[in-house]
Amino acid sequence: EGQLADYSQVIDMPGAPMEQVAIALVNRGITKGSQGDVEGQLADYSQVIDMPGAPMEQVATALVNRGIAKGEQGDVEGLLADYSQVIDMPGAPMEQVAIARVNRGIAKGEHGDVEGELADYRQVIEMSGAPLEEVAIALVNRGITKGQQGDVEGQLADYSQVIELPGAPMEQVAIALVNRGITKGEQGDVPGQVDDYRRMIKMPGVPKDWVSAVQEELDSLIKK
Repeated sequence: EGQLADYSQVIDMPGAPMEQVAIALVNRGITKGSQGDVEGQLADYSQVIDMPGAPMEQVATALVNRGIAKGEQGDVEGLLADYSQVIDMPGAPMEQVAIARVNRGIAKGEHGDVEGELADYRQVIEMSGAPLEEVAIALVNRGITKGQQGDVEGQLADYSQVIELPGAPMEQVAIALVNRGITKGEQGDVPGQVDDYRRMIKMPGVPKDWVSAVQEELDSLIKK
């Protein structure tokens, strides 16, 4: 309540700097969303997006967040429109463009547009200076989709690229190792599968439930 009150005080303050008003609206929208007020969340994001002269960073953030919220409400067309607006916005921050492309790719894939999905992932992967987290997510997701399309070599290559990516987030490396191990096992390379599982288990910081699940599968493979 205090958080919302402070953001509202900035928003309602006569003559408050536009940048601070935009930041307050975005943050108030995030807070409203976390409290289940979807209409209020969408209204705050829309106010930033429609604000003449609002800082581009806040407009892009509001569009990405509004796209996510619309997706949670089942508004696929609205979701795709918001992500596309970020992607097509001249000078939009690279981080928000990368997030929008990954999210748009996921949405396209879920609705049968595999070519569009792969194209969005490729754009992120090839984007100079894109955030490592988004690159890693795009590679993992592209690997999964390639596997579903029967492109096993491409699938393995994408997982390997994540695993070898300097500074890649631990979560995505762990997922890539497990997925690569599963794929290797499906191709008859059980020693490769075992090796990938062992590498994942030894990684620092991996959630314990992940380790337990993979260890159980590893033990089963070794017994065979």
